[in-house]
Amino acid sequence: MNPKIYLNSRAIRAVQYESQTGKLLIWFPGRGPYTYVGVPASVYQGLIHAFSAGKFHAANIAGKYQRNYQAS
Repeated sequence: MNPKIYLNSRAIRAVQYESQTGKLLIWFPGRGPYTYVGVPASVYQGLIHAFSAGKFHAANIAGKYQRNYQAS
């Protein structure tokens, strides 16, 4: 698992990615992590380099990959 990366975003607090499985964990402000399964590395890279992580998430991740919530 790659280290957790904190984003400069009001919509997404942090992300963590496991390249072997395509598992993407996303922490939103006040909730998370949410786990997305089968996410390609290119989508993860796009998210961490996006001008707006929230907009990138909405357009490229939300509703496209299976999501599970893990209470922390």
